[in-house]
Amino acid sequence: MATTLTWYWFLRGRLSAARRMLRAVLAAAEGESAASIEKDVVSAWLAGLELVSGHRRSPAVIPLVERMLRAPRGRARTRALWWLGHTLGTVGDLKGAELATRDAVEDCRASGDRWGAGRRPQRACGAGPRPR
Repeated sequence: MATTLTWYWFLRGRLSAARRMLRAVLAAAEGESAASIEKDVVSAWLAGLELVSGHRRSPAVIPLVERMLRAPRGRARTRALWWLGHTLGTVGDLKGAELATRDAVEDCRASGDRWGAGRRPQRACGAGPRPR
């Protein structure tokens, strides 16, 4: 539920509210036996929000992406990878963006998710033309 609301909060510019909620979810899940992919999905949304809020990229972001790429495929995982790729591309980390996005877009195409399959995260200004 929290990650679904995160997209809404992002679109409405409520980045602080979204970050607070995701931090609370992670804190609550710390003592529980929630699957690590669920925690990784929440962490990915939080990391992306931190990036678009102007915070520096955490060194843990790329290991998070790599861990998620090894996790079982699913819609929540795919959307979180897409989001993280989008935000990494926004701040100029094109290698990280490509790492996260390539798998997410392939998953969207394979599952018939037209929303994700039709959207490649933006590339940073001055990065040249988008690949076709």
